[in-house]
Amino acid sequence: MNGSWRGVEVDDYFPIDTSGHQMGAYSNRGKLWVGIIEKAYLKSHGGYDFPGSNSSRDTFTLTGWLPERMRLHKCDQDKLWARIYNGYKNLDCLISCGTGPLDEIEEEATGMVSGHAYAVLEVLEYNGLKMLLVKNPWGH
Repeated sequence: MNGSWRGVEVDDYFPIDTSGHQMGAYSNRGKLWVGIIEKAYLKSHGGYDFPGSNSSRDTFTLTGWLPERMRLHKCDQDKLWARIYNGYKNLDCLISCGTGPLDEIEEEATGMVSGHAYAVLEVLEYNGLKMLLVKNPWGH
């Protein structure tokens, strides 16, 4: 914290729900590092009762990279898309996105959850469409 690296000791026990599924971040390829990093991050922030964060803060905490946070409704859409697309194409940036409050209709229409962060895995343009492939890190 506060710009200094520090070690965080964690065990290899992960919380599960009543159905026996691992809660929180996990790898569908059986890689333990995903859950271990999440566990270390949460331990350094008070545990699994941690009230939440945002992807900008998380990126900085985990990588030291100074993030730039942009609110979509306050930006020139064409300039923003050019920055995202070129940054992705040139391998110049990490991209994530998050939702604000969504009602049930918006959640159903978008397949996204209210107040949640998503990793952007791919940025595409096809036949005039501008698309982001996003991943819900908690998605089963």
